[in-house]
Order: sequence, then C-alpha cells, then structure tokens
Amino acid sequence: MAGNTIGVDVGGTKIYAVLVDDSGAIAARAKTPSPTNTPEALMEAVSKCVRTVAAKAHLEPTEVDAIGVGVPGVVSAEGVCLWAPNCPLTGVDVAGILNAEFGVPVAVGNDVNVGTLGEKAFGAGRGYDDVFGMFVGTGIGGGLVVRGQIVVGDHCLGAEVGHIIVDTEAALAGAEGGGEFEYYAGRLGIERMIRAAIAEGRETIVAERLGEGNDRIKSGLLKEGVEAGDAVVIEALERASAIIGLASVTVIHLCDPQAIIYGGGVIEACADFMMPRVDATIKAHVAPGNGRPLRLLVSELGDDAVALGAAALASGAVESGHRSHDDNGDDHYPAVAATEFGSVVVDGQVLNRDLVVRADGRVKKRKKDLSREVHGTAHEISVEEVKYVCRQTPQTFVLGSGYEGLLSLSREAVRWLQKRGVQTVVLPTPEAADAFTATDGSKALLLHIGC
Repeated sequence: MAGNTIGVDVGGTKIYAVLVDDSGAIAARAKTPSPTNTPEALMEAVSKCVRTVAAKAHLEPTEVDAIGVGVPGVVSAEGVCLWAPNCPLTGVDVAGILNAEFGVPVAVGNDVNVGTLGEKAFGAGRGYDDVFGMFVGTGIGGGLVVRGQIVVGDHCLGAEVGHIIVDTEAALAGAEGGGEFEYYAGRLGIERMIRAAIAEGRETIVAERLGEGNDRIKSGLLKEGVEAGDAVVIEALERASAIIGLASVTVIHLCDPQAIIYGGGVIEACADFMMPRVDATIKAHVAPGNGRPLRLLVSELGDDAVALGAAALASGAVESGHRSHDDNGDDHYPAVAATEFGSVVVDGQVLNRDLVVRADGRVKKRKKDLSREVHGTAHEISVEEVKYVCRQTPQTFVLGSGYEGLLSLSREAVRWLQKRGVQTVVLPTPEAADAFTATDGSKALLLHIGC
C-alpha cells in the first residue's frame, strides 16, 4: 500500500482508527467510544478519531491520501449508509461528511466486507484472489472478495450470509428470527441455547457467572466453559459449529471461493474447539469437486481487520469496486504543459521534478523507488508504481516517457492496466502533457521531465 491512509472501524461500542504508512505498516492507532444517541454525535466522534490518529503520526488529516471507513450496515457505492440496525447511521452520507471536512477521497463499506478485504490484503487471505469471510460475533456477517474486488451486489446485499434461511419451517411460520442462520449460530443464538439449558435446571459455570450480575454470555466465557469441560457450553458450541459448517457448504456451492476466512469474537475465542467441527460438517455435506483441498482459515488480524481493510479500500491497494467520494468531474484536474527539458508547468506553476497526477486530481512527486527497488532502474515502471498513480482506477493513464522516450511500462504493469480496462497512452513527455490535458473523463499521469 502506497501513501498515508487512514482506516476507521465504526463499531457499536467503539470507533477504532489506524494510520497506514507508505510501507503498509500501522504507524498509529486511536480509539474512542461510539455515541449511540444521534448521527451527528457519532460522526463527530468518527472525525475526532481521524484527527487523533493523524496527530499521532504528526500529520494533519488533510495531508493523508485517503480515508476509508467500515460501518455496521448496508452501504451504497457513493458511501451513504442505507441501513444500520445497531447504530444511528441509517441514511447518513458518511463519505460526503468526511470528504467535506477533510478534503480527501473517502471510501465507505460494510464492516464485514471491509474486514474480509483486510484479511485478503494483510492477513489470512494473503496469496488468494477469491475469498469469503464469515465473521461470527453477536450476529454473523459475510464478505466476498473476487479477483481482489469486494462483491457488493446490485442491491448492496451481497454476501449477507447471516440472513440466509437455515430453518424453512420457522421462516414460513414467521417465527422469531425468521429461520435465519445468525439467529441460531451467532453469539446470541448460542446464548439462547445455554439459557434454555439453565432454565431446565442443568448445571453450568455460565449460570454462576450470570448470578454475578453479567447480563450477556460473552465469547470469553464460552472459551472458559470449553476449557472447563462444561457440557452445556460444549453442546451449544457443537450445535453452532455444525450450523456454521452447513452454511459454509451453501457458500461453497454458490461461490466456490479459494478460501473461507472465519473471524469474529466467537471464532477468535473458540477456534480450536469449533473449527475441527466446522471442517467435519463441511466434508460430510459438500458435493464432490475436483479434489483440491478446502482452505478453511482463521482470521489473523483480529481487531485490526476492519480498520486495515478500510485503509485498503480507500487506497486502492486491493481493488474493491468502490469509488472515492471525490468525484467532481474533469474540472478538478490541473492543466499540464512540458515545453522545456527538465521542467513542467502545472496550472501555471513551474516544477523541476518528475510528477504524477492521480485520478483524484492531486499532484504528487513521483515515487521512483517503487520501480527502482523492483527493476533496478526508474526507467522501467513497475506495477507497484502504476498502482500508486492509478489508485482510484482512472479511465485513462498517460505516461510521459521523457524527451527521448526512454521510460517504459513493465510487463506486469501493462497486464495490471489491461485487466482493469484502463486505456493506456505512452508518449514523449511534451505530447503526453498535452494529451493528458486534452483527455476527458477520469485520468492519471506519470510524467518524466528528463531523458
């Protein structure tokens, strides 16, 4: 991931932000409680967390390249939260508010989609193009990344695995929970099973803890029950694991991803107990395939997954299918002219260095090291440098190859651009500057002012 990018995880109890630096490492973290009273209070807390994490890295929020946000709800491609059942964000233009405040591109996605993206980019899913994330917490969320892009779907409901129907009779009867997967296998579903056993008079350490005033059976207590050999907890988790396995069979039959990544508080606490049972259920019910092994992985990023995925979403380090909210038309691109060797004029200002103009219209110094570290020369443009320039995936990419045309694109960079349908124009620097200025639509430029 190139550039300084902020990723924000907006949760029901806390807002957590990270600043990711040029190397892809977390340079700073910040956390603040989530207000639950009004949208205005919640968005102000998000803005405060952004300012705090930027300050810890000795930056202003306006100096970062992009901001990404994961929210617990259904999100439109424009960054509007369409529906958020557990926090006051329904109908809130999250991207627009943050873009107006900080003046940088903002991308917003569903938290589990974004968490899956984080695992694909930085965690358990590294090395796989197609992954499905299943996060078992209070409920159950899902995320699907195909060829590096989040699949949102035409109605922004893609991969909402927690709402698939696993009990048709309950669904048709209009019973509580509607027969949905998460009603039975999420943490609240596991809690219902345990409470029913307690009501029957069965002994369990959970009853003792609840007697101490705890009103929720949290994931850590489930882990304690397993370690203590508590029969009630073990039965509830065995049942939940089997249901998770069956839902995973449905995912495999529909999507057939390279890997399924399991995360969330329940899995993180009880993975050693649950995952062998999930695996066994899948193998007992999945249709025969081509013999390749099933890749069932456990989240590696924990609390960092959503924030890191949000940073990846915003930066374009992993293609996500979301555009930034900074889409102001062609008038936000500078006019570029190269009439003299060794210099370039950008909106009337003379610059004496190689530069890039990214798809959001921002002018940046060229990052030659991204090519030099790969190819030993800055004359062969690496795919990493092209990704940096084309972060928001422009319609057209223009390369000014120098006055003698000595720069060229690497084979990997050409393939990357072709795969994303980006029209590529390679010209000597003076002609490239003119072509960039004259090109309509979203565009990006890399201009070499020397040889």
